[in-house]
Amino acid sequence: MIGTPSPSIEVGDLHEISDEEACVLVDRRLGAPSTWPEGLIPWRLGRDSQSDWKAEVGHWLHTAEKQRQANEKAHQAMTSELAPAMATHRR
Repeated sequence: MIGTPSPSIEVGDLHEISDEEACVLVDRRLGAPSTWPEGLIPWRLGRDSQSDWKAEVGHWLHTAEKQRQANEKAHQAMTSELAPAMATHRR
């Protein structure tokens, strides 16, 4: 559509923080793997082999926190996917 901003984000905008900082953000938002019931999420959060995945989630979280606008559809969709995890581990 003409005049509608793209929901895509430039790679440079996603990687304003280091992978280490991104992983720390994921730990802060989603909690330790041991706090999760057995399944895919604790496996991904706790395995060194999944550090690239965890960092990418952290980059997306950081970008969403920084760039989101009230009622933005793309942010609402991402937040709805992560909401159960964020609600469980929010302090």
